[in-house]
Amino acid sequence: MPVTQTHGPTPLSARCVSELEIGNSTHPHPISELEISIHYIETVSAPRIYAKFKANHGVNADNLITLKLKHVAASSCCESLLKIGLLNVRSLAPKALLVNKLITDHNLKVLCLTETWLRPGEYVALNEASPVGFLSTQVSRQSGRGGGIAAIYQSTLRLTPKCGHTFSSFEVLSMNCVQHDLAKIRGNMQSSFLVSVYRPPGPYSDFLIEFAEFLSCLAISADKVVIVGDFNIHVDKPGDPLGTAFASIIDSVGFKQNVCGPTHYHSHTLDLVLSYGINVINLTIAPHNPVLSDHFLITFEIEATTTSISKPRHYYSRSLNSDVIPKFIDLLPESFLSNKGNTTEVSLDELTNQLSFTLRSTLDMVAPLKRKFCRKNRTPWYNDTTRALKQSTRKLERKWRSAKLEVFHLAWKDSLLQYKQALVSARSAFFSKLIEQNKCNPKFLFSTVDNLTKKPSSEFSSYPSVYSSNDFMNFFNQKIEAIRDQISKLPPPLGITPPIINEQPRSWSTQEDVSTVALNCFKPIDMEELSKLVMSSKPTTCLLDPIPTKLVKELFPILGQHMLKIINTSLVTGYVPEPLKMAVIKPLLKK
Repeated sequence: MPVTQTHGPTPLSARCVSELEIGNSTHPHPISELEISIHYIETVSAPRIYAKFKANHGVNADNLITLKLKHVAASSCCESLLKIGLLNVRSLAPKALLVNKLITDHNLKVLCLTETWLRPGEYVALNEASPVGFLSTQVSRQSGRGGGIAAIYQSTLRLTPKCGHTFSSFEVLSMNCVQHDLAKIRGNMQSSFLVSVYRPPGPYSDFLIEFAEFLSCLAISADKVVIVGDFNIHVDKPGDPLGTAFASIIDSVGFKQNVCGPTHYHSHTLDLVLSYGINVINLTIAPHNPVLSDHFLITFEIEATTTSISKPRHYYSRSLNSDVIPKFIDLLPESFLSNKGNTTEVSLDELTNQLSFTLRSTLDMVAPLKRKFCRKNRTPWYNDTTRALKQSTRKLERKWRSAKLEVFHLAWKDSLLQYKQALVSARSAFFSKLIEQNKCNPKFLFSTVDNLTKKPSSEFSSYPSVYSSNDFMNFFNQKIEAIRDQISKLPPPLGITPPIINEQPRSWSTQEDVSTVALNCFKPIDMEELSKLVMSSKPTTCLLDPIPTKLVKELFPILGQHMLKIINTSLVTGYVPEPLKMAVIKPLLKK
């Protein structure tokens, strides 16, 4: 019999249930008027018992193999936030250093500039505005003054400028975001475009036609598009005919306008951010900066696939300060300091290994290796003076924005001009010192001048997509095989006759034949000669050295006897210790 289980009482009698099921046949009154008497009965339930039948076919657990699960690290191709800025700078040349600090202060990855007023082939101001580790590109107005679009972006981003978009009513700079290699392998390739636009004020009939065609081409050829720029359209005015027609065009194509609020000093919304197939988040409009521009800085973020081509570089270093040498001496063994060492005879290899192990282990205890990441100083000319001026400028700005007094506004503006002039002076002094220090290095000087005046080149080469890595490898393999085939077909040399040199043989002081001179042994050195060699050596250090050369020179009174013993033993026996036969070679790949 199954084991029964009892549950709580049910507030309904069996008689009431039967009367409700029968209806009015057992009670003269309707069900709504029926007074149900509540009785409590227990509910009994029993679990179902499943019968187990033996079967010949089944799973033998002994035949199963347990798989070891491993943690798979996240791929380097992941979604991350890309911070982009937009500013109508109105002449970049006099404000280049302010734009440089603007990028670093706001931690921007891309900054799109309109109205740069740069001429074709003019890159001095653009390079001055680009922090260290950033690239730039521009589209200048071919005729007349004004206009111009530029973009300053991080060098690790795969942004490729695209040519071919030329319109009469507006200026455009299109950049394609190159897909990550992992995205290509996985098959989830999506073309993305970042477009900068500047429309000068004037008639707009041609602009509406050309811009509608441009949007249609982008929507067809790209999956994700972000368009930023100064359109000179008052989208904040509901009755403006140009604003109404412009809104109708972007809605019909599927673009979204993301800017809400004034972007100009006269409280108009002229700078816009349009998006297609991508979400724009954290859009902010910075306060007005009168020295920088009459337009406001717009910053926003988009979710984009990380297409960085380089990983953060790191290195290992030791902290060698003034306290290292006393601690190092205290931790050395007693026998090492007394120069007695082991009284038993040991081989030269063992003697060298003991010295290296003692020095290396002691250094690891005093100053262990620490992993550090390479961080580029984007503004190396930024000094204490410019930092103090920036802090005072920010204080005056906060005072003016809180009090709204004209006296604070004028003081803030004067402080901004002083800060700008200090940046120019600091940068000039930095490069003057750099050139003076490397005046005997023409290669460095030419490279510095090129970086300041010429167009920067991208960190990665864009090879034609028709060639794959296998094609690249096969090309060099075929080239090597062709050279070997040509060498194998050459006739063997019949004999090499030494050239006849019409010179008199050298006159030896001993007047004896050179063949009779023999070197039978090496002469040991003394402590004075070893001290001169060590103290005159360069401060460079090899990776195989147990301690840096700087410490060797400072600890030479302690290490001298041990080094002299190893060197003289090697000279007398004519044997080089095995640990000293290794070297580190770092090839320089030029081509």
